[in-house]
Amino acid sequence: VQDDVDRALQLGAALWGFWLRRGHLHEGRAQLERLLVLVPRDARPSPLWAHACTGAGTLAAEQGDYAAARERFFKSLELWQALGDRRRVGGALLNLGTLARRQADYFAAREFLERSLEIWSEVGSPQGTATTLTNLGVLALEQGDPAAARPHLERSLTIKRGLGDKKGTATTLVNLSDVALDLGDLPEARRSADEAVALCREVGDRRGLAEALEACACHAAATGDAESARTLARDAATLREEIGAPAPPAQVARLARFGLDRLELPG
Repeated sequence: VQDDVDRALQLGAALWGFWLRRGHLHEGRAQLERLLVLVPRDARPSPLWAHACTGAGTLAAEQGDYAAARERFFKSLELWQALGDRRRVGGALLNLGTLARRQADYFAAREFLERSLEIWSEVGSPQGTATTLTNLGVLALEQGDPAAARPHLERSLTIKRGLGDKKGTATTLVNLSDVALDLGDLPEARRSADEAVALCREVGDRRGLAEALEACACHAAATGDAESARTLARDAATLREEIGAPAPPAQVARLARFGLDRLELPG
């Protein structure tokens, strides 16, 4: 940071995915923000600058600081557009769509996500397509239409399995568990949630594990196993507290449906 800002940006841009997956949200965001304030406002657009903005925005979003995340994501979009990198523009639009969905701005979310999907089709990105389809599925679920959500999520799951993307597969399985639960398919909801838990533990994804445990908790509540539901929800809440990743509003609302939103944590 003191001697070579570009090199520091290169390291920060490379590390933010690790910070996200392992739950080092505060550390990662602090490091990236420390770097970004050193970039002159009139600096020429660079991939390192854009990657660092993406990382800072992603970590801010996971911490629930949506205003800061939006600012960083829009800056990354501006930079990738200036650099003419269509693939990265698609990623920036995906990030903005995901953020808008978390804020329940569903009109903006669909607009961003559909624009992103068009770019993935244009440049040929299975990973981008799968992630965007997952978000479109969750968007439909959060708007109360699990039947419309399922085909998006099933298509995403097929792509992610084919890519060997275990982390992404786990995320989509959590969403499919929620869909199955809302459609009354309790065995499928349990199978999907259990597989998601196993995959998150395998790859060390602590944030994803919290989401998977919440899916298991909702299933347990739906089947009348209140004690297991509370235990699982507490485990998830404790994990979220440890890594500083609060549940998004839509997830809080979902947990509330099953009476799992107000739990006292150990200690």
